[in-house]
Amino acid sequence: MESSKTTKNTVSGSEDASLFTQFKGLLFGTAEEKTVEGFKVSDFDRVTEVMPVITYKAVIEYFATTRPPKLKKGAVLHWAKGEKYHNFVQFFLDEKNQPISRSDGKPFGRYFQAVNVDDELKLAFGKHDLLFVE
Repeated sequence: MESSKTTKNTVSGSEDASLFTQFKGLLFGTAEEKTVEGFKVSDFDRVTEVMPVITYKAVIEYFATTRPPKLKKGAVLHWAKGEKYHNFVQFFLDEKNQPISRSDGKPFGRYFQAVNVDDELKLAFGKHDLLFVE
């Protein structure tokens, strides 16, 4: 991931379509049921304080400052339907589009909640619940 970030939320290209298929199971079910390639939401570091608003800038800054080895791209999963807050899992993918693990086996990434989402981040997600950042 370079300093100028590119966000993708479409499934038009073959790689994007493959990624969408790989992670589409994340888009359904409760937080306890969601998994990222074998990791449960509870496996991710949890930001305990609910954010009043999550911004596009904050999402990109997290990717820029938390850089695991073998990093190829980042991903953000969002869901809110039937929930009090907007829920997010932000994680990192390697060159094979697999989530990157830390030495303790936990995934690099975080789970957090926000009351609101800024317009720029809403625009980046568009009609999708999964966003890739390269």
